[in-house]
Amino acid sequence: MARMIRYRPDPRNELGERLRITREALGLSQAELCRRVGISPAAWNNAETGDNRIGIDNALQLCRAVGVTLDWIY
Repeated sequence: MARMIRYRPDPRNELGERLRITREALGLSQAELCRRVGISPAAWNNAETGDNRIGIDNALQLCRAVGVTLDWIY
């Protein structure tokens, strides 16, 4: 019997995609967004590329700075 391979999306990549969409909708570069929000460029880049998940503290800073919700981010 053949074994089925199921696609399981990586939530880190989906989260990173939402972060990228948010940044681009604001018309900001990664560097500018980091300055406005107070997030280190390395932390943002790792989250946006899906290498790491954005931490709750950084996510809350993003929410306060640009008006997105945690529901959107996570």
